This record gives sequence, structure tokens and C-alpha cells, in this order.
Amino acid sequence: MRIADTATMVCPVTGQALRWQGTNLELLLAEGNLESADGAQRWPVVDGLPRMVREGELRGTDRLSRHIHDRLPRAHRPVLRLGLPVLQGGGSEAALRRALIEGLRLGELAGGDPRPRLLEVGIGEGTNLPALRAALPEGLGAELWGVDLSEVLLKRCRERWRHQPFAEHSRLLVADAHRLPFPGGCFDRVFHMGGLGRFDDPARVLAELARVTRPGGLVVVVGKRLDRREAPAPAVQAAFRLLTVHEPEVDLEALPVPAGTVVEQAGQVSRFFAMLSLRREVEA
Repeated sequence: MRIADTATMVCPVTGQALRWQGTNLELLLAEGNLESADGAQRWPVVDGLPRMVREGELRGTDRLSRHIHDRLPRAHRPVLRLGLPVLQGGGSEAALRRALIEGLRLGELAGGDPRPRLLEVGIGEGTNLPALRAALPEGLGAELWGVDLSEVLLKRCRERWRHQPFAEHSRLLVADAHRLPFPGGCFDRVFHMGGLGRFDDPARVLAELARVTRPGGLVVVVGKRLDRREAPAPAVQAAFRLLTVHEPEVDLEALPVPAGTVVEQAGQVSRFFAMLSLRREVEA
């Protein structure tokens, strides 16, 4: 992350602008602190990664989810990629990613801001980045921001893609989805793939995603939800319970629609996953 990128961020406690105090390498953050304008809040930056969370404030599902993801072996990604179609009787991770990309309607960004901002909440190892970059309109120099509670996964993400062309336009930081370190209306697209059940307060997280979305922008969430339009067989229910063993199912359509947004799309995209798309309203 460049020093100049911190102008896009705010203190998640006070909402104030941040100033950099530390060492840098060719204008990239290295080691130091991001300090709120009043000097009351300091957020460490270690090995170039801003840590915008307080350990003592993590609780419940958030703490458990991070603990699990920090300790999952690298093999879990190929296991999920191969095992998901088996568990849900069809519908691969790649198919879910295609549904996400379609829901983001990235073609709408052409002809607008030449450098739009996209934010993935729960970016993990960055498995969506190549598809996201490939789907952007040609010539669009979008900034790709990613936040996650797991510093382990963020470091894997940075290492995995550091030599790819889109790495130059990517920004990573440790942050809490309940209290994102960005001002309101900051991103053209905000998205999450996996499931809001991994967060302690799914409704609050959805409201935060909407808050940091620009008027006219989209929030897209793909999350775990068992398709009950037909009574699922016992084996299907058992497979779904296995998939959601550490994070409860969240019915996206049952969550309160955040103020200032309207539902653009909602429904199942596979047997085990649903998608919700919200459009941030443009003020008259």
C-alpha cells in the first residue's frame, strides 16, 4: 500500500483522517503507525499491512472464524474447489464466482470514473482477483481493495499474486467488517463471497457494506443458504451442515435492507448458495 492510499481511509473509531508515522520504502508503507487526526487512536502497520482492528474487541463468530482460517492448511482451497460440487450435487466454486461477477455488473463502470474503486470484504487469499480483473472493461485502471480479519490469509494473498499485473492496483489491510476504515460512499462496488454467517452481526456488516458504497454503486453478497424450494434430501441437509459447521446459515433476504439502498437481485445461485445485490440510491 502506498502512503497516498491512506487518504482513502479513515480511523474506524473516530471517522477522522489518518496520518502516516513511520518508515516507507519507495513511498510504500513499511513499518509504523496510522494515527487519527486528533492523535487519540493509533493503528500499527507491520510488514506493510495496516492492522485496523483491536484484538480485544474481536468476539464470537469473528474470533472463531479467524482462528479457523489462520490454521487451515493451504490444501483447503483445492479440497473446496473439488469437494463443493460433490457436496451440493453440482455447482462449482467457479460457477459461484461467475454469478458474483455477473451480479457486479462491471460493464457499467465503462465511461465513468477512469479509476473506480472496488472493495472485497473477506478477500482471504484473493481467489476472486484474477476473474475480477479479467471482467473489468478494457483500459479501466480500477483500484482493487481487500480487507480480512486474517493477517495470515492476507499475506498469502500478497505473496500469491505479487507478480501479477493487477497487484500494482491492489490494496490489502486487516480490518473488521463491522467497522470498515473508510468514509461513506467510497467504493463503486463492494462485495463478499462466502457467507455473512462468519461475522458476529450479519445485519450490521451488510449495513457497513452499503455505507461505503457510492450512490449508484452496487453491494453484492454471495452466501451460504440451503435451497428449500424443494424439500432437500437428508443427505443434502447433512452435506450442508458439514459446509456450515463453523458459521451459521444466514438468509440474506431476511436481513434488513440498509437505508438508502434497494434490492436489485435476490435468489439462489446454487443448491447451497444465494446471492443478494443492493443498489445504493442516487439522491435527487
